[in-house]
Amino acid sequence: MDEDEKRSRGRPKLPDHERAKPRTVGLNDARWEKLKRLGREWLERAIDRAKEPEGRQ
Repeated sequence: MDEDEKRSRGRPKLPDHERAKPRTVGLNDARWEKLKRLGREWLERAIDRAKEPEGRQ
């Protein structure tokens, strides 16, 4: 196995603008548990669907 084959294994890296980064959000215990049940994909879809309030873009 040469160097190129070693590097091409696994999932390709996403571009920086698409890569998820760890963030901090303050939630009470009940909301945190609900978010864990709903999952990250649900949160991403909810954020994408949400309309921003007027004057906050």
